[in-house]
Amino acid sequence: MKDGAKMNKQDRFKGLAGILYVIIKVFFWAAIIFTAAFALGALLTVLSPNDLMKVANTESLRLSLGSTIKFTIDNLGNLDFKPVLLAILISCAVAFPLFAAICWQVAGILKTVKEDKPFAEENAKRLMIIGILLINASWILQVIEAVTASVAITAFSIPNISIAFNIDLTMLFMGLLVLILAGVFKYGSYLQGEYDATL
Repeated sequence: MKDGAKMNKQDRFKGLAGILYVIIKVFFWAAIIFTAAFALGALLTVLSPNDLMKVANTESLRLSLGSTIKFTIDNLGNLDFKPVLLAILISCAVAFPLFAAICWQVAGILKTVKEDKPFAEENAKRLMIIGILLINASWILQVIEAVTASVAITAFSIPNISIAFNIDLTMLFMGLLVLILAGVFKYGSYLQGEYDATL
């Protein structure tokens, strides 16, 4: 009876892993499509005439910094949106591949769980890659945000605003935790290999 309940739990867990695998693969392909779209948009923006994105006599502009600070700038005069749009498109074209790479690694882990091999040696490597990606994303995304903000401040001639660059400590900490988890999985893979060798 206990074995039957255990098998039922394993089947449900593998079923959940299968569903999550499909969802993560959808996210992966969506990130690839968005990356291509933003890269194409950036290329078209570079090739478009400069006058196409100029707006004359702009009275006010509403901006927001994250979800906390929202403000309006009045009497802007003539604006050239091209550099701002280009900065946003390039930022997205750089950020989405990081997300896609993480999704790809997570999908690989979920696939091994589906196949009843959660401590496969490849999973330790996948977790290590995810950890390295998160650690790099902790500063890459901040650089992207700072550059985009700088371009917007220059384009809109916004006075008295400075840009502070900080590493995302939450993402850095998550990356370090995943690297530790990769070590645990590597040891688990070693133990699994030893167990299989004794059978």
